[in-house]
Amino acid sequence: MGNAIRRTVTKPFRSFNVENRAQRVLSREKPVQAPHYETAQQDLPKEMQEQIRSKIVSRSDALNERLRDVRVVSDGVNPEIKRIQENLPRDRFPSALPAYGFVEPKSVPKGKLSLSQSISLLEKHYSNPAKYTAAEAAKEFHLDVRDAELIIEYYMPLTLMDPESPVDMAKLGVETRTELQSIPEHPDIEREEDPQTDKKP
Repeated sequence: MGNAIRRTVTKPFRSFNVENRAQRVLSREKPVQAPHYETAQQDLPKEMQEQIRSKIVSRSDALNERLRDVRVVSDGVNPEIKRIQENLPRDRFPSALPAYGFVEPKSVPKGKLSLSQSISLLEKHYSNPAKYTAAEAAKEFHLDVRDAELIIEYYMPLTLMDPESPVDMAKLGVETRTELQSIPEHPDIEREEDPQTDKKP
């Protein structure tokens, strides 16, 4: 409350002749330099200050002649500098995608496997199960032996199954696809009834 009253009282004094004062400040060509300390004024006499100022402003022919005599000599072959007019990429083709669709980590901690490492482990085991056992896999990839055994037991390498490719019927115990389709369901397996497909017409 006191600040509001004080601003109301002092406002006429602050706004007195404000236009003339503002015009006076704007009409100055350069701001007034702050006065030097007395010690700084006593360092150099006034005549010495004038001489230094005149030397800085004036042109010295002797210094110009010395500058013309300056030579820079360098030995060696200058490297070739390739100047590029525009900062654009030189290879404008998109970069190739990673093998598995995402960038794998560069370092994998112990006890963990990346996707490429797991596929490599399974391929080595299935190509030679007798030689490349779970113990060998655990030693190579820094895994626990039990974890390596579970990976080999429950996972298999990725394979592409083409439905149009010929099927080895001998492995399935039949001679034709018709016999394969006519194999009855196992009696011990109960078939779950689907209310949508098992509706009677």
